[in-house]
Amino acid sequence: MRRSLACKISCGSIDSPQKIVVLMLLVFCLPSLGVAEEASEDAPRYLYVARFIEVKPENTAKWLKAVQDKQQEFNSNADSARWGTWRILTGPRSNLFVRGYRTTQSSFANPKHAIHGLAASWDVPEAAYWLEHVVPLQESSGNRQVWRPIEGLFSQGLPETVPAKFSQHRRWRMKPGMYQRLEANYKKLIAAFDAIGSPINFGIARLEDGGDFMIYAETTAYNDTADLPGVGAVKDAFEKTHGPGSWKEFLKEHNEVMQENAVVETETWVFLPELSNLTP
Repeated sequence: MRRSLACKISCGSIDSPQKIVVLMLLVFCLPSLGVAEEASEDAPRYLYVARFIEVKPENTAKWLKAVQDKQQEFNSNADSARWGTWRILTGPRSNLFVRGYRTTQSSFANPKHAIHGLAASWDVPEAAYWLEHVVPLQESSGNRQVWRPIEGLFSQGLPETVPAKFSQHRRWRMKPGMYQRLEANYKKLIAAFDAIGSPINFGIARLEDGGDFMIYAETTAYNDTADLPGVGAVKDAFEKTHGPGSWKEFLKEHNEVMQENAVVETETWVFLPELSNLTP
């Protein structure tokens, strides 16, 4: 397989950008939160929304402090809006930050907290605080994205109590009309990860809105790099689960559903608990 997490293509570090971009993400990665996706018909259909924010390097420390102060004032009780913050460590967006929350399909247009949702309101105290104390430290705000985790494509090896320390994401493009084949193929990989039993989470999500609808993302959440299985371990588990020669067929099918010469972006994030109030 040419690209994506399944083939374990490593992504080298790059030079730091002149500006730090903060990815205000409704955490497209349910796996990175350490929370299992339900598969029943009555289960909520989760969505993850992303927004990009530029912050000049000289304002980074002030921005982080302003966000922490905002969290303490507005997001410290059990009924407050939930937010998470990450820092991107590797890949094309090295030294960026990630901030966001999780919602559901049913509550996206009518959220419990007005600061969340499809048409988030700025006419609430929490948003007013952000506008006064955080926005002045930002350079610009970018486009919004909505991600949808794919039902049944999630392997859980971590407890649900706390978010994972690290999460690695790989994004790539599918050929149009191939989603059924893609998702069926990934189910085999999920079964292999289940068989390995490592203390990691692995899941698949699709860009639902705000960009190229053909983009899929693989996320691996973990607390220690020593827990990440190598290609050999994944191959062995795959063939023990699906039979001899099945790994080669999996790679062939994955290659056929991916766009030719598509760019694959890989990055690893670290969770910042002091700037977050996420709960399972």
